[in-house]
Amino acid sequence: MKGVLVVDEHKDVLGVYEGMFQNSPYRLYLSDNPRKALNMLKGKGRNLVDLVITDIYMDKMSGDELIRKARHMNEKVKFAIHPGVSEKYAEPLLKKLKEEKIEVGFLSPFFLREDLMALVKSLIGK
Repeated sequence: MKGVLVVDEHKDVLGVYEGMFQNSPYRLYLSDNPRKALNMLKGKGRNLVDLVITDIYMDKMSGDELIRKARHMNEKVKFAIHPGVSEKYAEPLLKKLKEEKIEVGFLSPFFLREDLMALVKSLIGK
């Protein structure tokens, strides 16, 4: 079973993801702290996580910093962002990551479960 790690400092957002991943073919891991998420990716979670979905705007560490550090630890892991803003505002960041050869999926602020599952499937399969 493929694993998805969602990182967001807002526990209510993590709760939404928890509901959306119920009865999905993926194992879900949640973290409200980007540093703890990185620790998970270093430890035994290294082989459990195939995709990291992260907020971009977090106090402890920005999502793009998390993505860069996670990429350095594991080049096989895939990424997606859910910045809570339209793609127009996230475009400069997405472009910069792409220039760094880091492909990142994007979830619009008001995504549906179907959108989420389609994105996850496109990035890591079933």
